[in-house]
Amino acid sequence: MRVYLATTPARVAALRRDGVPVGTEAYAATPALAQALDLPAPGEEDADDDLAEVAVATAAEASLLLLADDAAAGADGPAPVRRVVLAADARARPLGGDAHPATVVLTAPLRFAAVDTVMADDDVVAERVGRAVASVETDHERAVRLLENTPLSWFHPSELD
Repeated sequence: MRVYLATTPARVAALRRDGVPVGTEAYAATPALAQALDLPAPGEEDADDDLAEVAVATAAEASLLLLADDAAAGADGPAPVRRVVLAADARARPLGGDAHPATVVLTAPLRFAAVDTVMADDDVVAERVGRAVASVETDHERAVRLLENTPLSWFHPSELD
């Protein structure tokens, strides 16, 4: 299953070293997401791109929340502030329950070497991301709106060096 894992620049080093453990939440094009959006199930017709786009956007929002947690803990990581989403094929299952319909949980560890795409904000967007991080605790919806329609740029994992 193609998964999109929310992370931050400050957390990437640990993921590179330790990988991603079983039980970690990520996001994917799930049947529940297709049902929530009234789209065909993953693998049917042309819904996969639309479902993946929503899964990536959900992971980007989760990354924004992680950035706020990092800032609150004093672990800001390298400037500029960026949302980061890692994409890989992994073993996972839908989480279900009250979770977002794109939420999945890893059922096997994921080595960083399996990550084939990194999506992150570029330098142009960094200032806006910083403002969103600063306001996420007091006004979550406003923080999300600040970055609405701001797609992440795509990078190869080797570009993180």
